[in-house]
Amino acid sequence: WYQRRVREAVVSTQSTGCVGKELGDKCHEANTDYPEGTMKEVENVKCAADCLAVCHKTKGCVRVVYFGKARKCLVKDNTHKPKTNLTYMAMAGAISIAVNCPEKQHKDHEHKDKKEKKKKDSADYDDCVEKADYPGGTIKKANDLSCIADCIGACQGKESCVRVVFLPKTKMCLLKGRKHGDRSTSTKLAELGSLTAAMSCYEDPCIEKGVNYPGGDLEVRSGVNNLKDCVNLCRSSGDGCV
Repeated sequence: WYQRRVREAVVSTQSTGCVGKELGDKCHEANTDYPEGTMKEVENVKCAADCLAVCHKTKGCVRVVYFGKARKCLVKDNTHKPKTNLTYMAMAGAISIAVNCPEKQHKDHEHKDKKEKKKKDSADYDDCVEKADYPGGTIKKANDLSCIADCIGACQGKESCVRVVFLPKTKMCLLKGRKHGDRSTSTKLAELGSLTAAMSCYEDPCIEKGVNYPGGDLEVRSGVNNLKDCVNLCRSSGDGCV
């Protein structure tokens, strides 16, 4: 799946005619989004390099998220949320670049062993994941999940699920409701290396829950499987869908 997304992003970038590599550069985080913190959106940007140039000209910009398929550049300040590969933009092939990436590369190189160990220990570990346990409040248990990303996927779409606790050693996933206990690093699960993530950390700022905009309907479609398919219908309509 990841390799397919990378190929799609490469094709999308190459079609713009930009000079230089868009992927393969260590500064470029493929299939990655940093929600919120958007200072401005710029349309019709040919490539990630041009998007980064906009960032350099914008006071307070620390990062960009570039969506090649729509040629959209999101200029971010330091209020953005931690990185994720679970938002719509990330799953659709967005590329992210930090404005201080060369400095960051040097710093990362100094701590390479530590970061590699962290990656190995926690599989799909990202900034929303921490090593801890939240005892109690389990609403469902799932076994034989390969990584915490799969555990998070099992929680998504369930309104009652607000957090997951995943134990890599046994591949056990616990879906947690709102009545879970406080954070702990001394429970048996925590001592065994459990990972946890709050679903609120992965919320897409473009999605407004429990909100309606009455009137102005161009078309009503039934049988649409999910929100992503609905958004794609809007984008492909050509009738001024906003």
